[in-house]
Amino acid sequence: MKSRKTLSAAALGLSVLAGCGARSELDNGNFQETQTPQEPHDPPVETPDNVQLLTRRMLAEELVGDVMKLEGECVLSFPDVSVNDSLCYPAHVLHTLDADNGFPDGTFKPDEYVLRAEAWKVASRALGLIGHDSVCLDEIEDASYDDWYGAYVGAFCRNGLPVLKEPGKVEPGEVMTVEEFDELKETLTAHFFDRPLARYDLMDLAVSSFLNVNVVDVDGCEPVYVDVDPNSVECVTTNMMFDAGYIGELPDGEFRGTDYLNHAEMSKFFSLLGGIEPVASGCSGADQSTWYADYMDGLCEDGYLPEGWATDPGAMADFFVTSQTAWQMDLDSYDF
Repeated sequence: MKSRKTLSAAALGLSVLAGCGARSELDNGNFQETQTPQEPHDPPVETPDNVQLLTRRMLAEELVGDVMKLEGECVLSFPDVSVNDSLCYPAHVLHTLDADNGFPDGTFKPDEYVLRAEAWKVASRALGLIGHDSVCLDEIEDASYDDWYGAYVGAFCRNGLPVLKEPGKVEPGEVMTVEEFDELKETLTAHFFDRPLARYDLMDLAVSSFLNVNVVDVDGCEPVYVDVDPNSVECVTTNMMFDAGYIGELPDGEFRGTDYLNHAEMSKFFSLLGGIEPVASGCSGADQSTWYADYMDGLCEDGYLPEGWATDPGAMADFFVTSQTAWQMDLDSYDF
């Protein structure tokens, strides 16, 4: 495994979130349905000389490279992005994650500016941000769930990410500045990669990236686990994963959603989620007497992780695109 995180097809499907690009109008009823931007827009007529505006190239390269810390071989996804362009791999990643599908004519248009709402959508879908904070949305004048971008504003609120332009307003139709994006990058990095991954985080990622669902309606949700709040995003995500058979009953009927994850839990979960057959081969280097060895070996045999990765905590952390702190825990925790 490389020192920096690499991205396989499986990782793209499971990793930390549809098309987005600059448009002439923010209010477009077909945007959410078609998941493609419309026609390019011009930059604001009056832009101070000292204000740099965010382009689609900058958004893709910095989100994938600086925040997600991914690198890999270029796969052409857009005709106006060449194989020798530094944008090629980031654009491919966002396209594969269904975070940015380009324009209706199939092009990426790297030099187009990015509206604030469009940046929220790309970041949300690339990183698996779901759910909403209804209190936050109720206090915002220019965003609601009736707007195509409302779900992404809600997801930003729920995860404590910067979204307000001024008190009570998010200004979704303004072009995002580089300064605003730098602040967003810093917060995203702290939220996703400078802290351990908790069990609730994994549910969000699985539901948004694997099932491609954004949780909006939580009313009437009765939790499977006794420590999960009813009528909450966490209630919906844990119930979905339980009903699908990806997670099961836990000690005392609790989910313990704020507990940090470890190698063993993640191996079993992603094996089930990806339909990867457990095998007893010793490929991973895991202790064959443990309950989790077969899951680790299955991931190794299918080529998702290198041989002997179980002896290298950093390798597992790299693959699952998360903080290495999460993998320093005792592997003999309760079964997931």
